[in-house]
Amino acid sequence: MVFQILLKSRLIFLLLIWISLCCVSFPSILAQNQESEEARAEAAWTEESSWEPEPIDFEGMSNLSASALRRRLSALIPELQPNARRKLYMQLQDWQPDWFEHWDDKELFPDSTRLDTMPQRLQFVLLEEGEQLIYPWHGEELTYGYGPRNGHMHKGWDTHLEAGDTVVSLMNGVVRYAKFNHSGYGNCVMVRHFNGLETLYGHLDRIDVQQGDVVSAGEALGLGGSTGKSSGPHLHFEVRYGGFALDPALLMDWTDEGPVAKTKVLEMDKSLLSKEKGGESHHAPHVVKSKTHRVRSGETLSSIARKYRSSITKLKKLNRLRNADFIREGQQLRVK
Repeated sequence: MVFQILLKSRLIFLLLIWISLCCVSFPSILAQNQESEEARAEAAWTEESSWEPEPIDFEGMSNLSASALRRRLSALIPELQPNARRKLYMQLQDWQPDWFEHWDDKELFPDSTRLDTMPQRLQFVLLEEGEQLIYPWHGEELTYGYGPRNGHMHKGWDTHLEAGDTVVSLMNGVVRYAKFNHSGYGNCVMVRHFNGLETLYGHLDRIDVQQGDVVSAGEALGLGGSTGKSSGPHLHFEVRYGGFALDPALLMDWTDEGPVAKTKVLEMDKSLLSKEKGGESHHAPHVVKSKTHRVRSGETLSSIARKYRSSITKLKKLNRLRNADFIREGQQLRVK
């Protein structure tokens, strides 16, 4: 009897010791597990943060023809990080020096080319396979076109926009000029395209690129505004060759849905180029005032479009709407 009591007491004593050891060691085990998980997470983060994309095979691109290189760049540029784009810019100067003829990042219109030295017939392969043309601003209002205006030559297109609207590159290319221009353009960007043409974007509120940046069609260059000699927010857009302006309508048609590419290969006589370099006269542009509509109960984008003799597509573009059904009562919409 006594033996059984002692045996039970011993078992109870051992059980208590085991429980006490568990109470001491279990938190330690949890802490170790937590530390292990944190260590694994930190290792994974370190591995992820140190990950770099595979280096671009620039050597494999050096022997491509100009046409093949352009097709390759159309897919490559959007995927490149800034450092890789800067390296690409340096490589392109070696591979295709013709693309960088008369390159000048200080002068908007360098004096290194003359009309009398150009061939009479000019040809530009505007778009290779995979390339696209995207008008710098999605607004549909062309307030002034190319040609004589009040006794002066207007050398581009003026498109109405609101200050702060994003302005993008028309085609793939390299930024040649990006700074404030004192001759009237204000904050200005000039992009040299791989087809030999250049495009100018004037009166910007802010510039988001710098000289030497490789950009793709539709990539942001800055924000629209009214800097320089401008009476109100608008985009002044020009197409140039050798510093001489040509009518953007040679490249694209202005439609109800916005500008669209007219041709993939532009052939023209050099007589269609402006006679002199330099900017337009910068007299006050025609500024279109926006008109808005406050959505009422039961209204749809379709009914609002009918009211203002517009279209759902136009209203979606003006207000950057992705879904025609996603409008709410009290919402302010631009209708013009």
